[in-house]
Order: sequence, then structure tokens, then C-alpha cells
Amino acid sequence: MIVALAQAIRDAGFNYQQRLHVTAVDIDRRAVHMAYIQFSLLHIPATVLVGDSLAMRFHEEWHTLAHVIGGWNAKLRRAEREGKGRAPTPSPEATGIDVAQPVRSRTAEPKAPAFDVEKTGQLRLF
Repeated sequence: MIVALAQAIRDAGFNYQQRLHVTAVDIDRRAVHMAYIQFSLLHIPATVLVGDSLAMRFHEEWHTLAHVIGGWNAKLRRAEREGKGRAPTPSPEATGIDVAQPVRSRTAEPKAPAFDVEKTGQLRLF
């Protein structure tokens, strides 16, 4: 779901590598390792935790390279200090997204080059 979210953010014309931070928790270490690899390969800023989210007990914490390079520890601390708790979500009107327009079908989209750095400033892997 997180990979699909990152793709949807990118398809909307935003750089998820700068606007999205993920905190994912799983009790199974293998699932955490798989998520960490996927997030790392897609350069998704994330903290992946091994633990029980219901009991709020965590054993390990893994940060992706995008988290470290993007300075997300400082960004998240600053947002917490300012009482935001999370990054602000821009309204559709502020972003220029027309909410009345239907969502385009994925099959109708032309194939984009694998590395679309010129247009969005972000590495495109999917």
C-alpha cells in the first residue's frame, strides 16, 4: 500500500521523496526486512520498526537512506515541537488539482522513461 501511495503522489506531480515520510511497524522481522528493502530501493523516507503496534512495544528501528539523507529526524522533531504532529496536507485548491476531474486509467498512460529526473527532480524506478 505504501509503494502504491508513493506512486500516486508521484503521478499527481509531487516528489514523494521530499513530501512523504513513512513509519511502518510489523511484528515479523522478515516482513520488516522486506519493507525496508522495498522502501530503500524506491528511495522512500521511512522508519521501519520491529514490534507490536497494539502493545506499543518495539524492538528494532531501521531508517532508510532517504530518511537519513533527507534529514527527516530533524524535520520530524521540528514538526513535533511546533505541535503539528505531521506534515501539513495542502488542499486540492492550493495544489491546482481539479477534484472534479476523473482519475485517469493506468492503462491509458503512455510509458514514461525509467529515469524521469529532469521533470520532477526525483528518481523514478516504477
